[in-house]
Amino acid sequence: MTFRIRPKATTFEFWLGASFAVVVAVHAARESITRELRLALTCLYLFFVLSTLVKTWADMHTMAMYEAYLTEDNIDVRSLPNILVMVTRVTIYLLGSATVVWYIRREIPEDRQ
Repeated sequence: MTFRIRPKATTFEFWLGASFAVVVAVHAARESITRELRLALTCLYLFFVLSTLVKTWADMHTMAMYEAYLTEDNIDVRSLPNILVMVTRVTIYLLGSATVVWYIRREIPEDRQ
């Protein structure tokens, strides 16, 4: 059986780069973004976050399957650092995404049409 292991960091780095791009775009164009565009940007960003969280969950599920296969062969690969990294990344996803949405809502006034 052949396994292909993708690094977990790639999805995280992609999310991090896209979140930074959203913050920079909102900051640079804050004078010309309307309420409708702000709402569209917020919805698109939230859909992006949802898709990256689903991809991260799928990657974690795949890694759990690999760990189960290795455990069947009496190779112990589960460790506290792996669990801490997983919990930390999910926490960063959630808090970071909430912060970006808050920034979009704060940076562009509600009364701008």
